[in-house]
Amino acid sequence: MIRILTDSACDILPAEAQQLGVTVIPLNVTLEDGSILRDGIDMTPTEYYAHLASCRKLPPPASPARSLFEKFYLEAAAA
Repeated sequence: MIRILTDSACDILPAEAQQLGVTVIPLNVTLEDGSILRDGIDMTPTEYYAHLASCRKLPPPASPARSLFEKFYLEAAAA
């Protein structure tokens, strides 16, 4: 069986990902105050865009930790 894993920059909606059997690994977003949120988990796209309207500096996305990718790949391999 083939498994498809991608990060949240793909912009696949959760319902679409589930229907297609795609696993979406969340990117991290660092806000101006230094807090780190997981894209699509700790904030919705609507919340993210609302935050953008009020921030002075765009919050940069960052790749998830290597261990998180490893976890998802090991789960996919086990299935």
